Amino acid sequence: MSYTGNGSVNWVSRYSPALYFVAALMLLMPPLDIILSMAEYAWGSAQWRWGAIGLVSGGMLLPIVGVLLASMTAVLAGQLWPNRVVMAVAVVLVLLLLLAAGLFSLDAIEIRHQATAVVRRRFDVAVIKTVLMQLTQALTLLLVVRSAWRADRALKVAMEARGTPELVTGMVGR
Repeated sequence: MSYTGNGSVNWVSRYSPALYFVAALMLLMPPLDIILSMAEYAWGSAQWRWGAIGLVSGGMLLPIVGVLLASMTAVLAGQLWPNRVVMAVAVVLVLLLLLAAGLFSLDAIEIRHQATAVVRRRFDVAVIKTVLMQLTQALTLLLVVRSAWRADRALKVAMEARGTPELVTGMVGR
């Protein structure tokens, strides 16, 4: 159990296992639901990759909120290592989103010629919207990482200032 400086209980640390579990569900379930509901996996097809990346990117808002929840839980509970793990996960997600935006754009260029002239404008709008959404998601995660990094540094300084209890050796009350 974690205590604050004024002697009261840090209630977030009591809820942290449940909060981490909810954050993990928010992070994992939406993309898994989309991926597992796909009828087939045709990585060699630019059309399939374009559609799959677009679908998964559309379902990334809840995972971002899950990352934010996990980071805030770690910081408010005064737990350094979980916050650092969340930062690492967020950085990996940023890299995956940037990779997805690049692959999505390249696949769009490859399959654009298949669209008729009437549909091509809507296709272009969908591509631009999805790439902007992916870049916005990556930027949001970078902001979470920046905030978590700052909170981690401030928490570390506060823990060092508070000090750790010293080991008692010898008899007390002599």
